[in-house]
Amino acid sequence: MTIMNVSTSVCSRSIRGFRFVAMALLCVLFLNDVAESAPRERPRLGRGENNRKQSAVATSRAVITQNLNSGLTPADLVTALLGPGVSVSNVTYTGVNVAAGTFSGGTGIVGFASGVILSSGDISFVPGPNSQDSVSGVNTGIGDADLNGLIPGYTTFDASVLEFDFTCAGTQIIQFQYVFTSEEYNEWVNTSFNDVFGFFLNGTNIALIPGSAGTAVSINNLNCANPFNPPTGSYCNLFVNNRCADIPPGIFPCAGARDTEMDGLTVVLTATGTLNPGLNHIKLAIADAGDQVLDSNVFIQGQSFVCGAPRGACCDTSGATPTCINNVLQADCQGPGKVWSVGLTCDQLNPPCPTAPPPAGTNCANPIPITSLPFVNVNTTSDKNNDYTDTCLGNYDNGRDIVYELIVTATQCVDITVTGATPQDNWIGVALGSACPPGLTCIAQGTSQSNVATISNLTLAPGTYYLMIDRWPQGNDGLNFTLSITDCGGAPTGACCNTVNLVCTNNVLEVNCQNLNEVWSVGLTCDQLVPPCAPSDDIHGKDCEFSFYVPAIPFEDINTTANKQEDYSLTCLGAYDTGNDMIYQFSITTTRCIDIVVSGATPDDHSIGVALDNSCPPGASCLAFATTPGTVAQISNLTLAPGTYYLMIDRLPLGAAESLDFRLSITDCPAAIGACCFADGHCQQLSASECKLGGGFLWSEGVPCNPCPYVKGDVNCDHVVNPGDIPQFVEALIGNYTGCDITLADMNDSGLADGDDIHLFVGAMPGI
Repeated sequence: MTIMNVSTSVCSRSIRGFRFVAMALLCVLFLNDVAESAPRERPRLGRGENNRKQSAVATSRAVITQNLNSGLTPADLVTALLGPGVSVSNVTYTGVNVAAGTFSGGTGIVGFASGVILSSGDISFVPGPNSQDSVSGVNTGIGDADLNGLIPGYTTFDASVLEFDFTCAGTQIIQFQYVFTSEEYNEWVNTSFNDVFGFFLNGTNIALIPGSAGTAVSINNLNCANPFNPPTGSYCNLFVNNRCADIPPGIFPCAGARDTEMDGLTVVLTATGTLNPGLNHIKLAIADAGDQVLDSNVFIQGQSFVCGAPRGACCDTSGATPTCINNVLQADCQGPGKVWSVGLTCDQLNPPCPTAPPPAGTNCANPIPITSLPFVNVNTTSDKNNDYTDTCLGNYDNGRDIVYELIVTATQCVDITVTGATPQDNWIGVALGSACPPGLTCIAQGTSQSNVATISNLTLAPGTYYLMIDRWPQGNDGLNFTLSITDCGGAPTGACCNTVNLVCTNNVLEVNCQNLNEVWSVGLTCDQLVPPCAPSDDIHGKDCEFSFYVPAIPFEDINTTANKQEDYSLTCLGAYDTGNDMIYQFSITTTRCIDIVVSGATPDDHSIGVALDNSCPPGASCLAFATTPGTVAQISNLTLAPGTYYLMIDRLPLGAAESLDFRLSITDCPAAIGACCFADGHCQQLSASECKLGGGFLWSEGVPCNPCPYVKGDVNCDHVVNPGDIPQFVEALIGNYTGCDITLADMNDSGLADGDDIHLFVGAMPGI
């Protein structure tokens, strides 16, 4: 017998012989101390059974799952996976309904917010905290032949399989992101249990370990050894431990674990494959291997199933020292000594490959130094990123940017000129500030629709300054240019007004205001011009070419269509698009639910129309719209996939009123409300976060408050697990239980209340 079995036997006899509550408590405390050190045994469960235990402590349930019993269909799962440019048909699912569905709230856990989950058990067992070590749901037992082929010598069980046909409208390469998680980690690594999954594209598995020779992802193929011992193991650099027994002090639940019940998971991996012409078929499958217990799951990122070439880390060992660059296409990582790892970043490579330093000027951390004047630099932003977007340049800071550091040792007057290398290197913005990046208010800025932008006659006191060059993207967000900084030439500057586009730029030399329709006014600023020439910021929102950029959500803007015009009148708004209109543009990177509200500034600002579409202007059939004869128009609970969207605000003119003064608000949808159960048995309608903060132990979305269930260990049925339950627990062990439900003492769901339940009973008590 093991020490666990001996101890259980001794305690059981003591309880039966003496029936002393104190003796029972001593025994259960002893068992609790030795439980984790005892050899593990795999759960013994029959078909349709599980051993999931409701935690007695408050749970956050950051991950929310919804299985096929909720009304979702297999087609809904496929829709949740798809990005743009993919058409599907012939969707089928094989498996039990509890083993497939959708999830949300995964950002800090699996690495992406939402998507589809397939399981060898029950997807509802995935949410955290990690409060037990061997969660298992046993399903129908049917395995999968294709999965058997990935792990020769093993037999699979409880397969969950989603399949569909599809075609790609674009590049004939498919890619998507995923994470594998399992309760088999870490104590069953390299044993006769080897849960596995596969993504079979036209019969070939594309769920492969990066850097391997076509190795499938499974328990024995990707791990940090058994016992857990990083960095040993198989591709340990791609594994994330989440088993509380391997996180000091080794008890469940544990601090430092991710908020999921699963004991281990991979980093975010990318599956990629080349398609056949026309129709293709994919099969997404997961199963237990070796037996039917201990659940495994695969999370697939929503909207990540797209047609397009993936990116990854490119390690180049051809030089004197290796270098690594992130986010590289495979086509750009070719040649002797170059190794491309799909979907990985440089810091995930094993063996490691040093990251190449970014190009000078990439960001504020490595600006290009300017230590003396005059200064001339020929450069490009095409190898940089769009790091900074909330500066004094407005929409002229939405391209790739480059940063210079200028050190001035004595008061000096300077002229700054940025000249595009070609006529297409235009719409330039240049900003100078004492902080990096320049803020919404900076020391000086210059913008130009042409390929020359200037800041002239600028006097600078001694100090350190930062110069940022950017652009308003026009098809290409990079800029090839020459920067020139010289002592002031003494030439006068003025306002440069383009009389056609009504774009005005301050502090321009006459030589730089010579393009067609440009008028230069010496010594004046844009706001001094008569007749006025609207500054460039005032045209934001004028039409689809000059849409007002929304930098982030939530977003608030007070604005008017009075300085706009009626550009678009054939949209889904019907008669409500016949006033002056205004266009906003925004992008989202993950699936998101938003509310849009447009409120008129006065009672006269009524008869409002608001339309949203993924093209500009919105079409006759748009994604969403709202019209009202009143002063508030709103689009509520609108779920949007990642992408770029255009919002048009207009009105139904009444009399001469074609314009609208308004406030626009774009916010996330309110948090879902559900029934929150508390330990004392009472229930409130709260959001998931409110339930967690308030100490609730069970939250169910969208359901009314029913009597809260008792949790395991609450044998005296007062909705609290505490030492007050010990007498009734002892009575249950000796067969004299008189409480409300003896199954509350059956902590391990074995069908009996016996000595094997003691250490779990103690573990359910707070503070023990």
